Amino acid sequence: VQGYVYSKPISCDDFCQRLEAGKWIIDPSGPAKHRSERRTMYRKADVILGNYCHPVLIRNLSESGALIEGLIDLPLGTQIIVDFGECELAVATVRRTSKKQHGIQFGQALVSDGIGGLCTSHRVSPYLLSKAGLSTSDQTGKAREWDSTNAFTIEKLAESLGLKMPARLLGRPDTQFARARGEHDQGGDTATPFQSLSLLNPGNSTERYFAPEEMERLKKAVETSHNPSLKHIIALVVLTGERLQDLLTSRWDDIDLETGQLTIPASESGTPRKVYLSAAAIAVIDQLPRWDDCPYAIANPRTRKPYHSFFGSWDAARKKAGLANISIHDLRNSFARTW
Repeated sequence: VQGYVYSKPISCDDFCQRLEAGKWIIDPSGPAKHRSERRTMYRKADVILGNYCHPVLIRNLSESGALIEGLIDLPLGTQIIVDFGECELAVATVRRTSKKQHGIQFGQALVSDGIGGLCTSHRVSPYLLSKAGLSTSDQTGKAREWDSTNAFTIEKLAESLGLKMPARLLGRPDTQFARARGEHDQGGDTATPFQSLSLLNPGNSTERYFAPEEMERLKKAVETSHNPSLKHIIALVVLTGERLQDLLTSRWDDIDLETGQLTIPASESGTPRKVYLSAAAIAVIDQLPRWDDCPYAIANPRTRKPYHSFFGSWDAARKKAGLANISIHDLRNSFARTW
C-alpha cells in the first residue's frame, strides 16, 4: 500500500516472511478520529440570508460545523451567517445539502463554553447588532425581515460586527465559475469568496439574472414535472419575489383576488404585509386546486398540508432545463421578469 497508512516501507523478503507466518500485526498509531466531536441537539437559531433572518434548527454541533434544518435548497458554497442568540454569530459555508438539511462549516472554530457546550470565541456588541438592525436574543428562531435597504455584502457585514473571516476563504474562484468546471468541493478549502456574494442586498451586481430563453426552458421543465404543484410554486416565486416559506404557508383567507393582494401574516413588527399581485400571478392562483378541508392555497394533494419538501421534483426540473446550479432563492431575484 502506497504511503504510511499501515507502515513504513519494508523489504520484499521481510514482507514475504511476515505473510507466510500469518501473524503480521500492525498496531494503530495516531488519533483515533480526525473530526471534531459532534453534539446532538434540538436548538433554535437563525440564518441570515438575503434580507431575512430565517429560523432553523441545529440538529448537531461541533467545533468546526453543524447540521441545520429549515432552509430549502441552498447551493454548495453558499455563505451564511448563523445567529445562535445571546449576541453569538458566526460566518459559515454550506458544504453538504439534503432536502431541508444542510451541513455547514464555520469560518472560525467554536470554543468550549466551560460547562460542556460550545460557543463563539467572542460575542458581538449589542450596540452593533442594534445598529445593523439584526437579531437580539429574544428573537432567535423567529422569521423576520431584515433591513431591505441595507447594501452590505457578507464581507462588510462580518467586518462591521467584528466577526473574524479566515484568510483562506478570501480570493478563491467564484463558486458559480468553479461549478461550471465541475469543481464540487464538499469538504476542502474551495469556497465562494466573500467579496463575490452579496448576501443582504437584493439589488446588487452579483445576482443571478436569467435570460428569456433560460426562463422558457425552466417553465417547460416545471410544467412537465411529475409534481403537479411545482409549476404553480415556481411561477409564484418568480412573479411575486416572495420568500418560498411565505408562499407555501399562504391561506386562501390571505388572498384577495378582487383587489389583487396577498397578505403576509404579522411579522415581528406586528404589522401584516401586503403584496400586490400582477395579472399573471392572479392567473396562476386561479389555477390552484381547492379542497373543502384545506385552508392552504398551495398544498400537497396527498396530505392537504403545506409541502415539507419538494426537492426531488425541483432538482429534476432544473437539471432538465440545463440550470442545475440555480436555487429557488435565485428565482426571487428575477421577480416580475418574463414567465
